[in-house]
Amino acid sequence: MNIYQTLLQFLKDTETNDRNYKRMYKKAYPNEYEWILANTHLTVRSPFPEVLYCFKEDVIEQPTCQTCGGPVRWSPRKCINYYRFCQRSCSVHLANMAAASTSSKQKRKDTLKEKYGVTNASHIPSVKETISNKKKEYWNKVYKGKDFTTGGLTRDQYRHRVQQYADTQYARYKDTLDPDGLRSKDWHVDHIYSVYEGFMNDVPVNIISDISNLRMLVAGDNYVKNKSSHKTLEELYEDCCE
Repeated sequence: MNIYQTLLQFLKDTETNDRNYKRMYKKAYPNEYEWILANTHLTVRSPFPEVLYCFKEDVIEQPTCQTCGGPVRWSPRKCINYYRFCQRSCSVHLANMAAASTSSKQKRKDTLKEKYGVTNASHIPSVKETISNKKKEYWNKVYKGKDFTTGGLTRDQYRHRVQQYADTQYARYKDTLDPDGLRSKDWHVDHIYSVYEGFMNDVPVNIISDISNLRMLVAGDNYVKNKSSHKTLEELYEDCCE
């Protein structure tokens, strides 16, 4: 059954107008339409441009994310292809992996060496000053002038104590948290409810670093996660108090 030919024939039909393509195709070619639903990833909710694209490009199985392999959606804006990634974090993760590759690092070093005589941009005085100023502006904006928790800790003190408490918890519950001994530069002890959110919401140190809020996470995924949280504040307190 050549579905693509029936689709083209349908579009050439003089009675075909520019609305309700899928409904009209179903009426004109009921057997073909049923075959599509039974033998491909397409559903009754799939738009007609997606159906046409899939048979033109011989895409009869669900396209998957280039990073995690999860299913991706049809792009309604472009109407010519599927998204490459299932979510933004997968796109960022792939970009980070490419930037971290040996060839990319060497290319950056060669370019800096040629232009500025150094292999690290932060070694250039003007760049160091710019980075310092940008960091100050960034953190002032992020923390919106918040310098202390209700316990009187600055953000640096809070982060330091949270890390200390997390290290204590790791040592105490290592067999449960990290039975395979994965902790290294490639595997991090991650706070599910982030330290940033903990500081902003005045979460006590012993709560934010409780064993229920710790997990082992691949370093790349931890960098992508950054200061976001993978549980709510209510879930944090519920898990800690169980």
